[in-house]
Amino acid sequence: MSNWILYDDFVELLRNHHLNAFSGLITGVSDSNHSFQIGFDHGDIVLLNYRIKKGNAALQLITQIVRAKITEHPGRNIQNTGGDVPDTSSVLSQLTANTLNETTNITIDINDASARP
Repeated sequence: MSNWILYDDFVELLRNHHLNAFSGLITGVSDSNHSFQIGFDHGDIVLLNYRIKKGNAALQLITQIVRAKITEHPGRNIQNTGGDVPDTSSVLSQLTANTLNETTNITIDINDASARP
């Protein structure tokens, strides 16, 4: 299992997997200690699970993650276990809408001299 990554970095990873036509499974544990899975088939997101929720319901919970530990399983054959999975561009749009900033993953208050990027 990897180290904790922030939500923005997680979304960037998913975007890259889409662009690179990744096939396989991403499994993870959220900061709330809940497990999730995202399955890719040649860059398309074909599986979304968050605990017992699937599809759109899982996506809504995934957008609330603050940080996560993830593991990648490339080349794994993905079986859709139910739930309506929105098209990949809709999934990425919803995930991106909840990022802090498109160019950085840390929000810094300029009045706080102790904040470090």
